[in-house]
Amino acid sequence: MKADHAMPVPDGLTLVEAGAMPTDVIMALRGLRYELAIDEGDSVLIYGASGGIGHLAVQLAHTMGASVLAVASGSDGVALVEELEADAAVDGHANGEVQEAIRRLAPNGLDAALLTAAGEGLDDALAAIHEGGRVTWPNGVHPEPEVPRRLKHSSYDGDIDRELLEQTNRLIKTGPFVVHVDRTFSLGEAAEAHRAVGEHHRGKLAIRVSE
Repeated sequence: MKADHAMPVPDGLTLVEAGAMPTDVIMALRGLRYELAIDEGDSVLIYGASGGIGHLAVQLAHTMGASVLAVASGSDGVALVEELEADAAVDGHANGEVQEAIRRLAPNGLDAALLTAAGEGLDDALAAIHEGGRVTWPNGVHPEPEVPRRLKHSSYDGDIDRELLEQTNRLIKTGPFVVHVDRTFSLGEAAEAHRAVGEHHRGKLAIRVSE
């Protein structure tokens, strides 16, 4: 991290929450603002919405004035994104729920989608984006999404710069903002934390360097 990237901890966040946030919140903001050009009134799908990037993207998209359909993992993931004021929230593993939620939220089709994961229900979600809609995902999502040719699509890196960090802090100040840290590990538990990344969890995992 460059010295120029140092920023004040946003009001309302603990040091652990703020430390767990930067890379994922930049991924979320870069995808929403620069790749998808989300604007007020847009309808946007956040796929993988209960994960590290996804739960932050739900809140940022809401702040930008978009209607947000959050596709989460498990009933606990759905509960999290409902708490974060997603306009609609469904479990991506539940058959038919994604399509039904899209019909209710955006009967003429979704405008855009940020894919932070791949999995069941994704093809149904992509099919519900209207002609010329926008789709993007961070590089590293595996398997890489197969997007219909009728849609505009891109992938991107989460390069950090000061302007994005300042934008993030301004957006956070506009209303309540939650960084959900599911578990915190000590430095001596780093191996356990690494294993936990591959297990079901909500939001972020964090390592506390000192007690």
